Amino acid sequence: MKVQTVLLLLVAGSCCLATPLSRQVQTRREIPQETLDLVYDAFVTVFRTVQATYPPELLQQLAKELLATGGRFEFSEELSAELDGKAVELRSNLKNALEDIAFSAAGLDPSDELVADKVRDYLDYAVDVLINSVPMDVLENLVVEVLEKEGSFDFTPELEATLLEALADTKIQLRQIIDYEFELFEELIELDDEMRALIYQYIDYLADETYQAIPWKLLEDIVYEVIENEGSIELSDALNERIEETLELLRQKLREVLESLESMLLPKKA
Repeated sequence: MKVQTVLLLLVAGSCCLATPLSRQVQTRREIPQETLDLVYDAFVTVFRTVQATYPPELLQQLAKELLATGGRFEFSEELSAELDGKAVELRSNLKNALEDIAFSAAGLDPSDELVADKVRDYLDYAVDVLINSVPMDVLENLVVEVLEKEGSFDFTPELEATLLEALADTKIQLRQIIDYEFELFEELIELDDEMRALIYQYIDYLADETYQAIPWKLLEDIVYEVIENEGSIELSDALNERIEETLELLRQKLREVLESLESMLLPKKA
């Protein structure tokens, strides 16, 4: 059963920035392949961590209760307690999983206790901001509207506007993570206002590309099948095959976005 994988992959995309910027990027203003690989590794690590934290049986119960409530997040006490526990577990799992990548990406020595503490402080802040920035009210409105339309993702103009507002808020949250990094590693980072503006531009670009890559038609077909199967998330072989194909396309898209970073941070001179 792989119904959760597309959604988890999309969530992971927004977490790729939860690793301190490499000092090679900061000082040389070029993006070596090693750095791109580290960012991609962070993406994969986040995806696998989220996937492992939320098992299929929990998602099955979540799907059934959402159908019963018409999409409203009015969960049973048992499910609410389990989701709250998983949220705490996810924070811890993400911070632990990203720690080694963070040291490698930043080119820092993990044996230096002062630096190590700063990296952990950074991960605490970055992961908390990213998780807290998930717009649960917007997500609930989306689920309610989709179920009211029996699975159709033909959003109303009001919901589309709300989604774009949530995207704008996400960009602000991601900028806050970068600002905190500049503050925390002030003695290590040599960035001027011009480079900061370019990094902000990349953050906006990454957020826009992630939003544009959401496979709405596939998600719609998943919801249709779950509704038809009365809440079961055991999907057909054909739909699972489409999910795998979409995952590969999303991986390729991520690589393209990461590779475009160098041209954005290093615009060619006329």
